[in-house]
Amino acid sequence: MKQFKGTQGEWESAAIDLADYKQVSIGSGKKVICHLHIENEISEEVKSNAQLIAAAPELLEALQHIVDYEERMRANNDPKIGNGHFNKAKQVINKALGG
Repeated sequence: MKQFKGTQGEWESAAIDLADYKQVSIGSGKKVICHLHIENEISEEVKSNAQLIAAAPELLEALQHIVDYEERMRANNDPKIGNGHFNKAKQVINKALGG
């Protein structure tokens, strides 16, 4: 499985209220990945976009595990293979959707 070469660590979003504008930043630790700039209020749409961006590395990893799982099941004809990848995928989807 190919490894993600982007910023490592858990990505999180945070709303920041500055003097003349507001923004939502997505980052990992002290490293900022991106900013979503807003002039007035941080809308639900902006929050949702930030949640999806923050979940991106985990979504990629979860989908890679699902594909790997399916490939192993097909190769071995063994329905017992796996260790909760579908549950991990559901958790990451919920994170992306803010649930």
